[in-house]
Order: sequence, then structure tokens, then C-alpha cells
Amino acid sequence: MANEREDLATLARLYGVQTSYHDAMGRYVEAGPESLLAVLRSLQAPVEGMADVPEALRERWEELDRRVIEPVTVAWDGHAPSIELRPAGGGGSLAYHLDLESGERRAQMVDLQSLPEVAPREGSSRPGRRLTLAEPLPPGYHRLTVETGGRASESLILSAPTRCFAGPPGEETRPLWGLFLPLYALRTSRSWGAGDFSDLETLAEWTSGLGGGLVATLPLLATFLDEPFEPSPYAPASRLFWNELYVDPRRLPEMEECLPARRLIESPDFLREVEVLRAAPKVDYARLASLKRRVMEELAQRFFAHPGDRQGDFERFVTGKPGLEDYAAFRAVGDRRGESWQSWPQRLREGLLASADYDEEGSTWTCRWGSTAAATTSGATVTCSRKGPRPARRPTPSSPRGRSGDSRRSSRSACASAAMTI
Repeated sequence: MANEREDLATLARLYGVQTSYHDAMGRYVEAGPESLLAVLRSLQAPVEGMADVPEALRERWEELDRRVIEPVTVAWDGHAPSIELRPAGGGGSLAYHLDLESGERRAQMVDLQSLPEVAPREGSSRPGRRLTLAEPLPPGYHRLTVETGGRASESLILSAPTRCFAGPPGEETRPLWGLFLPLYALRTSRSWGAGDFSDLETLAEWTSGLGGGLVATLPLLATFLDEPFEPSPYAPASRLFWNELYVDPRRLPEMEECLPARRLIESPDFLREVEVLRAAPKVDYARLASLKRRVMEELAQRFFAHPGDRQGDFERFVTGKPGLEDYAAFRAVGDRRGESWQSWPQRLREGLLASADYDEEGSTWTCRWGSTAAATTSGATVTCSRKGPRPARRPTPSSPRGRSGDSRRSSRSACASAAMTI
């Protein structure tokens, strides 16, 4: 039994899996066998149970022994890293070329015997060689390809600074401080139970006035706020689109012209709902999303009935957002089905969506456009001046689930289904 656990721990280590840690209370915690097996399976290790570990361990040793170069290398502050090579033969020549993120290529030929020797890797008897790149690297993602013995291998080189950006030239020594808090926790007397883009704008201005240099928050990406319900900022519906929960509908231009929306937010029932949300000890995401959805639907109807001067802006917005139609269709299908996309039929899971798969009510697109306008307005008012907060990094791009098939028309579904990219 002890040997089985040791083999499992070794296999996990060879896959880069940490098997133990100290928790927040300082207690030592060791991962159990089932947890390690589950993680290893997610990394494509051929293990279903403990009986598979010995063979999987043997295969992993062989795989690593065949590896000429590590798949990822880090170069701190542009210093050319020393890269361990494990060529199959001990001699001969080695050709390499480095493709920089800028498009520049650096190439060189070296004699393997001229490179410093390094000790054999664990589990192997074959020594390696150490290659040092000739020139410093600019920050970015670069691709190194080495060729020896008729075999080519690649490594992604991450050239990164050891210190974060500290200001424009001449201001690097200026003290930098700021604030961090989740936007949903930024409740004010004017918000509806959770902070919104207007509250974020106010906080940034206040921080700037005190000499602060930044305001940070959790990801503001689109989430599932109905069925399925998953509000976590770390489990987004898409990394390309903003979360409409943080829109302040009162800031949208349509509000001034939309009498039904103004009547709604001034109605006794609506105001009572707002007070309940404000008094709640925790954010009621679903209830707040439903409340804002009612307002956004009124604004969407107003926009499509009387587009006015903003019609051109909307059309340019749609044209300039690749993937918008796909994402709108994806969220609209989710609104109709009321279940996680993992439970959809195979055709839908593969992104083959047709207009018959969703409803044409309201306007998902208009809500997303409103989300973008609100976020843009907030960001634009926080200047990147010497005293003002610097803008945060935008969401990491990734493809949203869903493809629109023949759904070239705007997907008109629930307004609260999504948020737009900037």
C-alpha cells in the first residue's frame, strides 16, 4: 500500500501536480488518492484507479526521457535563459531559431559537444546539454524551435518583468497605492443591492483625489444569473463579454426618453424590491439580475422602436464585435432551454445553432451594448493622468461557446443574458 501511494505521488509530481499544502490556518494538508487520480485524469494521464498507476508511471518516465526540451521556459527581465536540452545522441550539430512575438526571427547553429553538460534527468542515465541564448529577449511570448538528429522540438518562452509597471518614464519612483474590492461589494446609497459601473467610477474618482494610482476589482465577465445559476467571476459564460449585472440602467441615454422604464423604477413595488436587496446581508444575484432585466427590456424596446441617432452606433458596434452573433445566439438558446449548455443535445453543444433554437423577444444585443457603453463611460472618466488611477487589464480573450449557424439576425432574447466586450 505504501509503495502504491509513493508511486502515485511520484506520478503526480512528474505531471507537475502539487500533492500537499499548508492551509490558511497553517495546517499541513495532503491530497488523497482519489483527488490525485482525478487531477491526473484531467491532465490526460492513463489512470482510472490505483492499479493503473505503475504502468502510467512507466509511460511517463519514457515520455519525459524522449523530451528534448521543456515545453515552457521563463526568461525574467529579458535575460537569456539557460535551456536544458536532452538530445537522443551525444554529439552532432544543433540548429535553433527563435521566433519573437514581434515577428523577428533569430537563428543559429551550434556544436552540441561545445555546450556545457548537465546531469541526467531523474529516471534517466543520459546527460543533457545547456543552451544559453545569445541575446536578451524583449517582453512577450516567443517560440524556440531546436533541431537535432533530424528531430524538431519546441518551447514557448515567456519573457516577463520581475516588477510591475510603475508609471511613465520619469515617474517610476512615485509611490503607488490603490484600492481593491469586489465590485459587487461596493454598495452605496444609490445602488440596487450590489455595486455597479457608476459606483466604480465614483470610487476611482475618490481614490484619485486622495492621490491613489489604481483601483482593482474581480473579473467583470459575463456569468450565468438565471438557469443555470453560476455567478462566480471565475466561472464565466464567456471571457469576451461584460457582465450586465453591473450596468447602471439610469446612465443609459434611452432612460431619459423611455417613460415606461422611468415609471417602472419609480413605482412603489420596484422601490420596495430595491430596499429588500439593499438590506440583504449577501448579494442576491438572481433577484438583482431579474430586477435589472425588467428595466433593460423596457429600454431595449424603446431603442428598437425609436433607434434615432444611436442606430448607426449600434450597427457599427455589431460589425466591430467578432463573435457577437454567436454569443447572442448561445445565450438566447440558454434562455429558452433553462439548463446548462453541458446538458444540451450534441448539435447544440457543438455550436450548430439555428434561429429556431431560440426566441426573438427583447434584445440581448441592446443590453450588451448598454453594458459596454456603461463600462466605457466609467473607464473614460477615470483618466490615466499623473494622479488618476490606471485602467485595469481587460478580460482575457477566449471563444464563447456557441455558434449561430443561420442566425445572422440579432438574437432577441432576455436582456439580462449577457454583457458586451469593449
